Amino acid sequence: MPELVFTETISESLKEYCNSNQIHTAFVLCDSNTRRHCLPLISDLNFVVIECPHGEASKSMEVVANIVDTLIGKHADRRSVLINLGGGMVCDLGGFTASIYKRGISFINIPTSLLAMVDASIGGKTGIDFLNFKNVLGVFNHAKAIFISSEFLGTLPEIEIKSAWAEIIKTAAIANHRLFESIENNLEIGEIIRQCALTKSEIVKTDFYDQGQRQLLNFGHTFGHAYESYQLEIGKPIAHGFAVAYGMLTELKLALFIKNITELEYQRIADQIKKYVGVEYQKDDLLEPMSKYLISDKKNTDSNISFSLPQSIGNGQYQYKVSLDQLKKWKIEGII
Repeated sequence: MPELVFTETISESLKEYCNSNQIHTAFVLCDSNTRRHCLPLISDLNFVVIECPHGEASKSMEVVANIVDTLIGKHADRRSVLINLGGGMVCDLGGFTASIYKRGISFINIPTSLLAMVDASIGGKTGIDFLNFKNVLGVFNHAKAIFISSEFLGTLPEIEIKSAWAEIIKTAAIANHRLFESIENNLEIGEIIRQCALTKSEIVKTDFYDQGQRQLLNFGHTFGHAYESYQLEIGKPIAHGFAVAYGMLTELKLALFIKNITELEYQRIADQIKKYVGVEYQKDDLLEPMSKYLISDKKNTDSNISFSLPQSIGNGQYQYKVSLDQLKKWKIEGII
């Protein structure tokens, strides 16, 4: 497992880490946004900077080739380290590129978005998109270290903060009752980030390759991914966290119906989603247009749709299987 470093002074902590680990040749991968807003916080370390365009389109073989070309041109060897300074896209892209360059060099993640701090930078999943398939090329490979600093929060727009809260609430609702109570009690954001990151790290430690308990973290993502894909299809893309919030609220109805959770637990979780993400449960007629995305979800087996659902706040079950016909029946009956 990588070392998790929580710091309020990112430059000093990174300098100390590089010195103590004898890292002499390091490269920083950033996108056009993090170069402008985040790189100045570590600019005194004088790393070689590699920039890619901002946005999901950079998770491509073309951009990987450009990064590799720079590494070769700057004589990066197998002792070199790639530092990924950015959100989930940069961490995915940089981790993948480092994993294949000269059969693998070490990389460090410095997440600069709240979402990446609590989720995307942790867990060793790296990848790029190919032929319009998201993350279809990738490897499981842990970062050497992950530096988490709330210094970067001041660089983020409010919509990114709200979106990230969906993943924090998800992790708490499915895996950590204490974290959920911290959210309800308005604990300081730095401590929320620390608890959430450690919770995911502990889950990953028990199930690195996502074959068992790690699937708990898919709560909200079955309906959420389908909703996200549907919104993209109709030309109205939404941030990932808002889709996950929609997914959690819908899947909470399912958990309530099968008596995994009580009415009170349902309301407690829904209240936090409304408070921090600004999303409430809405009855809709989207099951039919989302069906093709639900059926193609990578978690599915045996023609059934697989869900991860809370079993009381802070505990959950994964691989709860339901047929599409059953979901349609429940939708008609107003259960979900």
